[in-house]
Amino acid sequence: ACAACHGDATTPARWRGAAPALAACGACHTRHPHAPAVVLAATAAVGPADGCAGCHRDDDASFRDGTMDAAQHAATGFALVTPHADVACAACHRGADWPARYPGRRGDDCRSCHQDVHRGQFDHEPRHAQCSACHAPARAHFLPHTFGIAAHAASAFPLTGAHEAVACVRCHAEVHEGVRTFHGTPRECSACHADVHAGRFDAGARPSTVDGRRGCARCHDTRAFAPVVADFDHGRWTGHALAGAHAQVACTGCHPAGAGGASAPRLGKAAGTTCAACHTDPHAGQFAIGGVTDCSRCHGDRAWSELRFDHQRDSRFPLDGLHARVACNRCHVGYAAGGVLVVRYKPLGVACGDCHKLGKAGEVLR
Repeated sequence: ACAACHGDATTPARWRGAAPALAACGACHTRHPHAPAVVLAATAAVGPADGCAGCHRDDDASFRDGTMDAAQHAATGFALVTPHADVACAACHRGADWPARYPGRRGDDCRSCHQDVHRGQFDHEPRHAQCSACHAPARAHFLPHTFGIAAHAASAFPLTGAHEAVACVRCHAEVHEGVRTFHGTPRECSACHADVHAGRFDAGARPSTVDGRRGCARCHDTRAFAPVVADFDHGRWTGHALAGAHAQVACTGCHPAGAGGASAPRLGKAAGTTCAACHTDPHAGQFAIGGVTDCSRCHGDRAWSELRFDHQRDSRFPLDGLHARVACNRCHVGYAAGGVLVVRYKPLGVACGDCHKLGKAGEVLR
């Protein structure tokens, strides 16, 4: 109707004067549902058509069915790139009214269209507010993800050592109602690893933490479970401190290699903590007490030649006078026993006649 543009008694005029060019839509069509920013972007993209002609045709029965190419859509602030490039318009622009169909979404606002497939597991982290924090938008179906070692380092469980090469699903194996569990995955070693020591290092008074480390980390690092960390305290964990020469012995010198292979053998149980458990008694039991020979009563732990034996204190025959200058092998001679030479220490007589030839008056002849 003429009055729709030129006005009448009840309708204000939209236009006065000479008619504008047909393409200058905005000269008459000042009322529209588009935000000013969209009109400016469309005008800049299509030239002097005041925006409308770039998306709408004059012969359209209704301006509801506009068309936009990729460049025009990018001018709105939302570029149609993979995977959005192949999505039908109606898949995003849905709703019964204009605000619902065209809400003015940002290109980086994933959650305005996409459901959170993780069901809120990352809602507590502002840096994970958008899917693009872990997924590349240009990849179809958001796969593969971009959450790597550097991103994991910002979590409560940084990946170090051998953990860097483990597939995500090996640790995040639990799936609940179709959703894989990420947040809240247990961080204790025992959650993924079996205790090959069968709880022996968690019993008694053994410490539950060492320098803040718990579980396997008390003795092992993430590079490999063999060897143990350098500060392993043998006395603390086994009740048998390694001193002297024992501290220099390789673990397999006392603990037989078990399963695990030659490069990383698991250690078996040691034969025992007594000297006789590892060492052959060269004295053939002469110093045994109750069937047990304690080498440390006479020998030091740095070398067997480090004697603690004091003839004056530890024997029933103190060496005095000329005896103090007599060589040991003059009294303690060797004898063969089972093909091995054994030096006799006891029993030996302590009377003069036991070693010397005496005269009739009891004098020492030789």
